[in-house]
Amino acid sequence: MKLLRYFRLLLAGLVLCLGIGGLSVAWANQFSVITTTTPTADFIDNNDGTVTHKITGLTWMRCAEGQTWSAGACTGTASTYAWVAATALTRSYVGKNDWRLPTIAELNTIVERAAINPAINSAVFPNTSATTAFWAATTVSNNSSNAWSTLPIGYTQQYPKSNSLHARLVRGGQPVDSSGLYTPTSDFTDNGDGTVTHNKTNLTWKRCSEGMVWNNGCVGPVQSYTLAEAAALAQQNYAGQSDWRLPTENELLSIVEWGASAPAINPTIFHLTPNQWYVSASDFVGSTTTVWAVSFSGVIADPGNDVYKTTPFPVRLVRGVQSVVSPVSLAGISLSCPATLSSSASGSCSATSSYSDGTTKAVSPVWSSSNAALLNVGSGGSLTAGAPSTDTVVTISASYSENGVSKTATAAVTVKAVVAPALTGLSASCPSTINAGTSAVCSTTASYNDGSSQVVNATWSSSNTSVATVSGLTVTANAGVTVDTPVSLNANYSENGVSKTATAIVTIKAAVAATAALTSLSAACPSTINAGTSADCSTTASYNDGSSKVVNATWTSSDTSVATVSGFTVTANAGITADTPVLLNASFSENGVTKTANTTVTVTAAVTQPTNACTGTGRYLTGITIAGGAAKKVGDALEVNYCLKNFSKVSRFDIYVAVKVPDNSLLYMKSSGFFGSPIFNASVTPYLKNTLLPDLSGPVLSMPELPLELPLGSYTFYAVPVLTGKSVGDTANWIGQISQGTFTLSW
Repeated sequence: MKLLRYFRLLLAGLVLCLGIGGLSVAWANQFSVITTTTPTADFIDNNDGTVTHKITGLTWMRCAEGQTWSAGACTGTASTYAWVAATALTRSYVGKNDWRLPTIAELNTIVERAAINPAINSAVFPNTSATTAFWAATTVSNNSSNAWSTLPIGYTQQYPKSNSLHARLVRGGQPVDSSGLYTPTSDFTDNGDGTVTHNKTNLTWKRCSEGMVWNNGCVGPVQSYTLAEAAALAQQNYAGQSDWRLPTENELLSIVEWGASAPAINPTIFHLTPNQWYVSASDFVGSTTTVWAVSFSGVIADPGNDVYKTTPFPVRLVRGVQSVVSPVSLAGISLSCPATLSSSASGSCSATSSYSDGTTKAVSPVWSSSNAALLNVGSGGSLTAGAPSTDTVVTISASYSENGVSKTATAAVTVKAVVAPALTGLSASCPSTINAGTSAVCSTTASYNDGSSQVVNATWSSSNTSVATVSGLTVTANAGVTVDTPVSLNANYSENGVSKTATAIVTIKAAVAATAALTSLSAACPSTINAGTSADCSTTASYNDGSSKVVNATWTSSDTSVATVSGFTVTANAGITADTPVLLNASFSENGVTKTANTTVTVTAAVTQPTNACTGTGRYLTGITIAGGAAKKVGDALEVNYCLKNFSKVSRFDIYVAVKVPDNSLLYMKSSGFFGSPIFNASVTPYLKNTLLPDLSGPVLSMPELPLELPLGSYTFYAVPVLTGKSVGDTANWIGQISQGTFTLSW
């Protein structure tokens, strides 16, 4: 039945339109005119897409979320949201950031009982949906999965929070106290006569339902009445008043306690209220036989089958007129600025607005200064002082507007005059020495009683102008000074009647004789360089005063396929197969004079590193090997191994081991025992004398680390057995072949 009634009312609403005075002509022919509950005159148009309800003081967005306010209308399609998303729709709009989803109590205050589909004042809230409900922020007290909403026909209806409904945002007010109640006992004044006055609405209510009697509580049975009978009850005199009446639907909803159920009313204020429907004086626009009512069991506003005018219901009477909440308006603005500000200092001002309801908040006004040159004020209230010669009062002004109301305020700030610090000292700084015939610059620094200092231009003088003179800050040494000579340079500086002096001692260095001229260049390089190795060259410059010195010349090679030069290092090509001379050229310039020199170096053919001759068959097998390869770097380990095989086990021999170093010198090695630690000797010395040569193999030289001191270049080791006591220089005395091994040392 209720569903059929809902669709009947929905169709009826299609021909109902709300005017300033009431129903359209089509409906006025069938039903009596119903007084509007939210007339346009009850709203203040803020001219920004919002309105303020005079009755509640709440400010509402005229458009539903998803719509846009444009040219006096709501354009676009209203969005729908699940309840959790709707409660998160707080945002900033028209300069306010406290917009929120309204409670069900707040949402019911803009339900228009003289209209349906939508049941709202369409002049105030244009283009409101006629088919979909609007969410409230209130959870159903006895079912946390559901929340309250208002339907297009005006019902208060609970829905699962997962449903998608429209949302309209509101700001202002304090709908729920700290205890979470909508109608706390503190909101009522007990008149001591069985009545209470609701402080929020200024309405006075009988604490007992009709039929009950107040005796420090409600006693007796609750009676039910038809609408006509209830109207007759309103004529009675009670508590000295005779203007008691049946409440309107919105008045009856104002005492619903949405935070409770069964009953949904404050039981301390309204004793023993039954969980039943209470009839209101508000006709339902869609029917001549029903009126609005409120059930205090589950809190549903519904003109269903149970609210016919001829059906008896409990009644609660009220008197008075709901007070109008004056909109909160801007009352004034106050400034907080420093009373004084030192010259060239910074500071800031702040502004606080006050309102008709006694509240205040920090605001950002438009700032201005009566003398911006002496005290400039920035857009955020920042202050920057100038440097006046006397203490100067500057007026800082601020202007702030809100909702068409503008307020101004001023503050006086004294900018303190510049106080010059007193000169207390002077220090002088000059080079300790100046060469004769040259100039240098001196400086002076003044110190003050405030701990500051600055470079100043002092007046300078010289104690001996024959040695040095001063012009401005520049000291010029006499070119004729022949011996080092000290001179006092005196500085004098005055400021604000105070004078200070300082002295700097400068030694004028004697003139230096003219530089000797470059006359020639000589070059020196090794006469031979082994292929694949490097060596260093040098150049010596000679001068017209007979002096000379080693210099860094620029070197080039006449044939880079034979040898190249980098810096003063010559590197021979490792691929040279025959001894080849190459011309190395050096060039050196000094003081505009250039000299050249050259030298010839022979790159000797590369010697192929022999394999270990101790492998194989035959008599008198020998060999030298370099462990780890022929390329070595400083810091690498070095091990030179020598092997002997298939020598006579009864014949004795001398063994010679020598090494050719990068400067082509030949050093002979001598050991205290076979493969023992060697001693190097420039004279021809055998490594071992008169020794038997069994098959042996081992190191003749072992170094854990090649030291930095070793010259870079090629090192070649030679070894050969010789008949005992015979000369190594005669190859006829050699037993077997000479063995050799080479490594190259580099960085």
